[in-house]
Amino acid sequence: MSSMDWKAIIPVLLPFLSQRPANREDQEKLRKMERNTNDIRYNQRRLNRNITEKIDTLVEQVNKGCQQCKHHLRIRAAQKHKLDRVYEWNRALKKQLACFSIVILLLVLIVGYLLLKCYY
Repeated sequence: MSSMDWKAIIPVLLPFLSQRPANREDQEKLRKMERNTNDIRYNQRRLNRNITEKIDTLVEQVNKGCQQCKHHLRIRAAQKHKLDRVYEWNRALKKQLACFSIVILLLVLIVGYLLLKCYY
């Protein structure tokens, strides 16, 4: 190839090398496409930020709910513990009452026997 061929090819290759179209309409289309891609990127970032914020609020609500559940579970456990103590006290009282009634019955029998023995 002669040098004349290179001089003819350079103006044709120049727009591709600079990555900018030589045509004004093509430049405007390229700028519009760049603006659109920038807008799309901005919207994607905004949507991602909104999604992460919503996820964070949901996580906070779930954690708050779990803390309330833990609080209610603690209250229920305390109530159950108190109820268990009442049941134990009730069982112990029934045993004491049974023993006391047996002792009273024995005393009545002994006193009755002694009274019968004294009168006859």
